[in-house]
Amino acid sequence: MKNLIIIGASGHGTVLLDCALCMGIYSEIVFADRNADLAEKNILGHKTIQDCGDSRLAETMPIGCWDVIVAVGDNRVRLKEARRFREYGFGLATLIHPAAVVSRFARIEAGTTVLANAVVNACADIGESCIVNTSAVVEHDCVLREGVHISPGAVMGGNVYIGRCSWVCAGAAIGHNIRIGENVVIGAGAAVVSDIEDNSLAVGVPAVARTRVRENTGVSNIREREPVPCVKKHDTGSLPPCVASMLSFLELAAGVLGADVSEISLDTAYQEFAPWDSIAFLRLVMELEDKYGLSVPMEKFGEFLTLGDFYKLVSKD
Repeated sequence: MKNLIIIGASGHGTVLLDCALCMGIYSEIVFADRNADLAEKNILGHKTIQDCGDSRLAETMPIGCWDVIVAVGDNRVRLKEARRFREYGFGLATLIHPAAVVSRFARIEAGTTVLANAVVNACADIGESCIVNTSAVVEHDCVLREGVHISPGAVMGGNVYIGRCSWVCAGAAIGHNIRIGENVVIGAGAAVVSDIEDNSLAVGVPAVARTRVRENTGVSNIREREPVPCVKKHDTGSLPPCVASMLSFLELAAGVLGADVSEISLDTAYQEFAPWDSIAFLRLVMELEDKYGLSVPMEKFGEFLTLGDFYKLVSKD
């Protein structure tokens, strides 16, 4: 039996640990992470070693005895890291949960994970380092190019093509014979009934490509988008810096939400305030990244429940 290194001591990493244990084919499983603070940390009974981002890990772990799986949500980073370890001589693991349903006629490349209750039907072709997450459905003759992530509960009809490093968010549905380009984000709960071009963000029912993102980046860098509505600016010159900073933030948020500053506060909650839907959420992230020079990873989106959570992020600078 071989051993397994899970690259990334993350929440997704623990899911992959559970999957690998259920498969029962690895004698030892460890985590590796670049965060030195996690070195030697015990995660669910499995140790964590440090990955310094170079070949040192390969020098300490016997090549041929260890497979690697990358537990990173960012599609491009996951693909890059998988190829780095393959160049070092490690084998890329393919993890398929015993509770997944995978056709004998499907093709799944190395580095890919298919999690519990997912379905991959006949003649589906799934590329390197993809994630077919919990309860996702990849129907017959679908093609997923390398680095694609199909989130929990997403469903693809037959003969769908998903381009390199695209992300289909939770609960989205893609109709039969649809082509999705490279570097596309399909929003949560979207219903895709027509083709989506490369480098697009598509949301809604039916899904519409609302914005375009630059090639080789994530949602954070925008080439084209609708202008944010203008809101009345307040004179902050005479205010204490902390108050001026908060007011400036709320004015920006109000512009994104199409609201008056008096209607919102740091306690305003996502989806509880009617104008703050999933589209406005993404636009707010984009505006804050532009204004404050930030980069907010997609896997962190779930941590932002109120405007105050966003303000904590920008007020650290």
